[in-house]
Amino acid sequence: MGKQSGKFLKNMGYFKLSPGFTQTAMYDYTLSHNTIDSEATVKFINSLSVLNRTGKPEEIAQAALFLASSESSFITGINLLVDGGLSAK
Repeated sequence: MGKQSGKFLKNMGYFKLSPGFTQTAMYDYTLSHNTIDSEATVKFINSLSVLNRTGKPEEIAQAALFLASSESSFITGINLLVDGGLSAK
């Protein structure tokens, strides 16, 4: 798709943003309604990340803003992993 869409979308990049576990209202709701020990679940989820924590919505937003800015003008066709190292582990 990259080469083909490049013909039509000159001066526009296309990206995929892949967040990891992020502390959102849905995340908190799921943990609070979990029948399993929530604290143990959080520890397990955090252990999956190199940074040993979940992301914040602001961190995902900052990555999206970067991709939408002129700072990323020479970047296209990437999958930006914003997962705290989850995929690197």
